[in-house]
Amino acid sequence: AGLISKYWFERYARLPVDIDVASEFRYREMPLSANDAAFFISQSGETADTLASLRYCRQAGMKIGAVVNVRESTMARESD
Repeated sequence: AGLISKYWFERYARLPVDIDVASEFRYREMPLSANDAAFFISQSGETADTLASLRYCRQAGMKIGAVVNVRESTMARESD
């Protein structure tokens, strides 16, 4: 799902996209900016690593988008 999203965003929106596994993202020390956006894909919306990555991006002031299978999930509530 992430790879097809990357293709669509880069091809149709002309936006650069970087894909990471949530369990590794937090440890990369990637420069983040409030001008950036993060997009998360999760079945449950409750996976600890994914939520930690979402919160890491939120602390940087980024806009957060998410696709989840459970509307009432933590990820759905914490996304913009």
